[in-house]
Amino acid sequence: MQVFGRRLAVLALCSGLVLGCDSEDKHIVELVNDAVEMLESGNSVQARGKLKAVLELNAEDPDANYYLGFLALRDGEPNEALPYLRKAVQRDPARPEGHLDLARALFETGEDQAALTALGPLFAIDPGHPSAHYLAARVAKKQGKREAVDKALRASIAGDPGYAASYLMLSQLYAEVGAYKAALDVLNEGLKFAPDDIALQEALGLGWLDVGRPDRAREVFAIAVQNARADWTTYLNHAAALLQVGDKDGAAKELQRALLVGRGRADKKALDGAARMLMKLKRNAE
Repeated sequence: MQVFGRRLAVLALCSGLVLGCDSEDKHIVELVNDAVEMLESGNSVQARGKLKAVLELNAEDPDANYYLGFLALRDGEPNEALPYLRKAVQRDPARPEGHLDLARALFETGEDQAALTALGPLFAIDPGHPSAHYLAARVAKKQGKREAVDKALRASIAGDPGYAASYLMLSQLYAEVGAYKAALDVLNEGLKFAPDDIALQEALGLGWLDVGRPDRAREVFAIAVQNARADWTTYLNHAAALLQVGDKDGAAKELQRALLVGRGRADKKALDGAARMLMKLKRNAE
């Protein structure tokens, strides 16, 4: 969550250099700043308390409404987020993230057309906003409009060549119709701009497996497992590639790593399958 820049803007509202800033205004600014600091440190419970205190003083405060809406949306409560976010953008229409989160909340509640409408003011502020175009692509995908998905994703990438999520969705768009080379090309292009993105690395490795090139998949996953954000799925997929090229010892080692990293948080069915495969490899080795 990028809130530090916004916190500086809030501080400037009542810095002592601005005339007409009364004691209540100063108290509101202090409460909001405290809440933002708590959000930055991960203390969302106390942050909510500060923000609710702001609304008791001024129910129209755009900052408190925005952050409360953001928190509700983050916690999977889009219906709760909507009234806060609507008020936030009404009171502060120049806030890009307010329009984006409002559109996200509308999308999550199934109001697809309203979500697109909510993106309009954001595009007026920032025509190339990558997250906004990505959300428009999600709406279009839900509606089955493949050309609109393609157009929105390309606009997202044009706005930010390192926006990994758009490369992922675009590659999936091609793979769904069997255009595997185009899908691989998109992933490779994304990795030029975001070389350390683990999701792109894994998708590329799986893409090579899909086209029957486990040797290339092994090369990709050998890099991916060195990534600081590698997860149990990374090791599991690396093991699959190693098995397909006949490296049973290497596959066994990666299966062990997948079981260790995935313990307590991975899909039980997937881990059970990995454990059975590991036992089979060990029996065959004996």
